[in-house]
Amino acid sequence: MRETGIWRSPSEIKSVLDSIDGKIVKADTDNTITFTEYQVKAAEDKAFYLTYLKTGLSSGSSTSLLIENPSDSKKTVYVMLLRISTTDQGIVHYKTGVSYSGGTAITPHPLRLASTATSVLKAVYDPSVSSATEIGAEVVPGGSGRRAIGGADGGYLAFEINSGENLLIVFDNTSSNSNDVSIRLDWWEE
Repeated sequence: MRETGIWRSPSEIKSVLDSIDGKIVKADTDNTITFTEYQVKAAEDKAFYLTYLKTGLSSGSSTSLLIENPSDSKKTVYVMLLRISTTDQGIVHYKTGVSYSGGTAITPHPLRLASTATSVLKAVYDPSVSSATEIGAEVVPGGSGRRAIGGADGGYLAFEINSGENLLIVFDNTSSNSNDVSIRLDWWEE
């Protein structure tokens, strides 16, 4: 293996991991995955990401992103990162069991940029929601200016989505200003 400092290509990392498999005692980590293992998932075309950006969200308005693992996918989606960043304060609501229609589709992209792999995950922003069950909410303080508490800020979450499950992420702009909001998801599926 060539020396390149601490950086290795995903195929080199997989080769190293394969060479030590069975030679060391592994910790029982259940669904825990390291960054290196996540790089291997990317090399195997199992890792994906998507981003959603809403600029100029007016005070008192909301925007949402729905992600769904179709019931016929036969895969589990393991979300490694759900990051919500904003330029000003707001509240994020997480909802499941969502009945919806419409919305604008967002195409997930493979984490290995040269890949043509497609994800099972479906995503739409700002769908019309007829029912959902809230499972949590959190404050995103955000803010800028002299009296702001912090700068751009966000919330982070990791979870899994089984076949037939969905999650709606709703951001309410509670600031008196317009707000820019971005949502990023990174996951692998198998």
